[in-house]
Amino acid sequence: PNWLFWLWCTALAIALALDLVATQSMPNPGGSLSAGLSAVLSLVLAIVTRPSMQVIATAAVLTAATGVFWIFASAYRPDIIHDALFTLCQMFLPVLVAGLVVDGFRRLMRRETEEVLSHAAIAAPRLTVGIEASEQLARLDLAAESLLSAVADGRMRLPLSEEVAKRAGALATELRLHLLASRSKTWLALAIEESTLLRQVVRVDDPHSTAGLLNTRQRAALLSALWLLHDERSGARAGAPPVALAFGEPTASMESDALAAVSIRIEIPGSTRMMIDPGVWEHFARVGRYREALDGHGIRIDIHCLVPTPRGAGHGRTDTRREQA
Repeated sequence: PNWLFWLWCTALAIALALDLVATQSMPNPGGSLSAGLSAVLSLVLAIVTRPSMQVIATAAVLTAATGVFWIFASAYRPDIIHDALFTLCQMFLPVLVAGLVVDGFRRLMRRETEEVLSHAAIAAPRLTVGIEASEQLARLDLAAESLLSAVADGRMRLPLSEEVAKRAGALATELRLHLLASRSKTWLALAIEESTLLRQVVRVDDPHSTAGLLNTRQRAALLSALWLLHDERSGARAGAPPVALAFGEPTASMESDALAAVSIRIEIPGSTRMMIDPGVWEHFARVGRYREALDGHGIRIDIHCLVPTPRGAGHGRTDTRREQA
């Protein structure tokens, strides 16, 4: 907890202050510090449980206070200044290095965890709901089931009271809204929406829910490419425009009546082909045939892929053949 951490930091500061006072009258104060040095180095133990920047800032404050105190203790004389500077580096640099390493490991684990969780959406049907929406639907279903069970058991008599009727109407309205919302969310929208990392760098325009028509292999390849693009965009300057995906409406394919053609346009602002990881192009090739072009703002990739014909579609080419016949 926060109070325990700051109480510990206060104890470390007291130990450091006592050691500084005890060594200030020595010929070489910078080389005589021992307990205070160990106290600051013990902050390394807190890095695994506290935010790295918080621990690094605490170590920096204690190190700076030590450096200022030594100005008045004559620890910076030319013959002993190297000992003082070495001790200050010993106090701060180990905490800094440990904090940066742990912080980088945390970012890596977060990225890998979110990628694994987002890949779970690949197996979803064409239209689906998110985890939060599923929990809300389960809660509404339980409430509706309890209400109907009470009516069936005779615990609530018909006609329902005004209060119970209002509650039943509110449940029905909320259920209807959730079901309507679920009919416009594809696996890709779900994967991006539930990933805080992808949400920052990717925008999807899919008015016809075309992404849901991609097969498992195409979905996995497209999502893997987006994660590689995220890695490339994460090193870009803050406020850089996001990667934009636009899905076209499925059209009749010239190869088979059972297949439909889908166009996917991906715009990557501020990038060139040489700046993009080669693995991205391999994943795009698994989605479908692609071609890239440079414009004034970045690179544009157009992917043409074949997907199963959705219900109610795929008759355009057959009708055209009949008219020609």
